[in-house]
Amino acid sequence: MNFSRGGNSWMWRALLRQRGRGRRSSEVQWYLPFAAKARRNERAFRWFIVSVTVLTLVVVVAGTPAGRFLMRTLVFRAHQAFDRAIGMPPDRAMIAAQTRVERLRNADAARIALAEVAAPGSAMEEFLKIVGMDARSAVIRWGNVNRPIVLSSAVFDPDDDRAYRMKPNVRSVWAIGTSFQKSLGIFLIPDTPEALAAAARAGKLVVPESAQVTNRWGCRGPEPDANAPVRILVLGDSIMQGMLVGDDETPPARLQDRLAASLAAPVCVLNAGTIGYSPEQYFYTLDALGDRFCPHFVIVSICDNDFGGRNLPEAWSEGEYWLDQIAERCNQRGWRILLVPAPIEPTLLGKRDLSVFQGPVSRIFKRSGKEYVDPLESFTDALLAIKNDAARQGTATTSNPLYNVHLLNDRHFSPRGCDVWANVVARRLLLVWDSVALAGNSIPAPVAQHAKREQDQSDLPRDRP
Repeated sequence: MNFSRGGNSWMWRALLRQRGRGRRSSEVQWYLPFAAKARRNERAFRWFIVSVTVLTLVVVVAGTPAGRFLMRTLVFRAHQAFDRAIGMPPDRAMIAAQTRVERLRNADAARIALAEVAAPGSAMEEFLKIVGMDARSAVIRWGNVNRPIVLSSAVFDPDDDRAYRMKPNVRSVWAIGTSFQKSLGIFLIPDTPEALAAAARAGKLVVPESAQVTNRWGCRGPEPDANAPVRILVLGDSIMQGMLVGDDETPPARLQDRLAASLAAPVCVLNAGTIGYSPEQYFYTLDALGDRFCPHFVIVSICDNDFGGRNLPEAWSEGEYWLDQIAERCNQRGWRILLVPAPIEPTLLGKRDLSVFQGPVSRIFKRSGKEYVDPLESFTDALLAIKNDAARQGTATTSNPLYNVHLLNDRHFSPRGCDVWANVVARRLLLVWDSVALAGNSIPAPVAQHAKREQDQSDLPRDRP
């Protein structure tokens, strides 16, 4: 081979560099143009193969419903992470679109699963058909933010904003003791002889004292009086709706009685509580009923399952957004607001950790202390008083009579619990109204008269100790 300094001088220099620096023979390729070009081509070909493979997988995955949902979710999560990283506010349009896709997908899956719940010809299949909860007739939407929920089409209607709502002018009753594995079954069934007989054949426990009637607005309780001198709208979930108690025993009904007695005037408390609702649905309920009812006060009852995951920051952020929307709507209309977190039964005498629920709620609710009241301590005092009375009589009570634990360990308020809640809220409302009157601001006439009576009582001479 000719290694002269002619046309092959570049090769001669490469070999000299290898000898002078003691490099391996493979490293000589770095100095050979044709080898370097071959290596670049090889890398480019590898990247081409990887890209084609990834693209093929994307096309194949995106060609299925599950794949499209996965791709949409990944893009949505990446967009959220990017917004948080640069301090941008959440994209509400994107959140709404993604949330709706997730909810509809979960609802479709729940309907498919519902078709497999009952064996053909079984008493359960007959029961579901009669009460409007089989795969063909059920209203399947979402509650507790994103959880699929199965409802009786004889009692509930689908709603574009609220997901679902109770039908107007319907009498229904609770059947307990059954559930679905892949969705939440709400067994508020029509209170008809046919439905009750089918429930008995299927082994369901019907609670007669829980019978309820909806008014013309689809809310539980008597007809609303939009001309009542004192009007209050209560937003909430099953605790406010009054699960397993009668129409006149729900928290809003007991509140109405307390206020009417204190004010010596007609009071209308509209119970808009609906099982499974969360802050988003509270807002749309306020949007649907607020201007029709024109309340003097809006009470928002918050429960610990209203945020779709207490350990998820994004769940609290979403709840915060909707509470802000409710507060802003009340500000715009001149309606006063009161937020009331529902006391959870195990926390009354069990471990008290406010950082789990009440703490985060008070953090995201950007209002004054007089617009927030926590009944937890009042419930604890009431339970201690009950236990002390039982001990004085030589009897022991292991259950909690403030909740429906006697009904298959249900943790909604019992009639006694509804009374405690109503007393706490009524006292706060009257104190707030009195402060408004003392400040010289406009309030309903019965409230002004109550404030004057309170003032007159305070002016009476007191005996010196």
